[in-house]
Amino acid sequence: MAKFPSFALADFENPPVVETVLSLQFEKLTAMQSVHFGLFWRRMRDRFPKTEERPPLAPVIERFPEPVIRGGHIQFEAIERPALPRLWLFNENGTEMIQVQNDRFIKNWRKAGERDQYPHYEPVIKPAFERDFLEFKAFLAEEDLGAVKMNQCEVTYVNHIASQKLEEIERIFAFWNPPPTPVPGLAEDF
Repeated sequence: MAKFPSFALADFENPPVVETVLSLQFEKLTAMQSVHFGLFWRRMRDRFPKTEERPPLAPVIERFPEPVIRGGHIQFEAIERPALPRLWLFNENGTEMIQVQNDRFIKNWRKAGERDQYPHYEPVIKPAFERDFLEFKAFLAEEDLGAVKMNQCEVTYVNHIASQKLEEIERIFAFWNPPPTPVPGLAEDF
């Protein structure tokens, strides 16, 4: 396993993190059907009693360096059965969420209220992800749905940076260049 240099990470008393997302994408589990989502929820509903169905996320594979996209294309696909949804499972207060679909497992921590504090990656976020992903893998094995063959992993942090003055945008985001003449007027929000 590769060793990465250790360094001290910034630690804030009140971090601006409002959401973290740990995502594993894998080869499609072709044996999975919509009934399996209900079976998985039955297993998890003591901790995640609330559910929603969402459209599935399209597969994404990052390649470095990223190729230049030369234009759009249209793709047609003949399907024998409709696409499976993405299932969202929420804990009671909405701070934890699991998302599953037949080619992805995602775990979110979300700030649901002003009193919710970011629980930090190492002591809480990562172990919670590992626990729930192992539960998902055990479910797949018990239901004979196939093995997870990962092809993409992502870690995403969503931070809210509050500023009272729109003229501070250039100080917060180095890429922001305001237009030379503010037509039709100054920005009202960003």
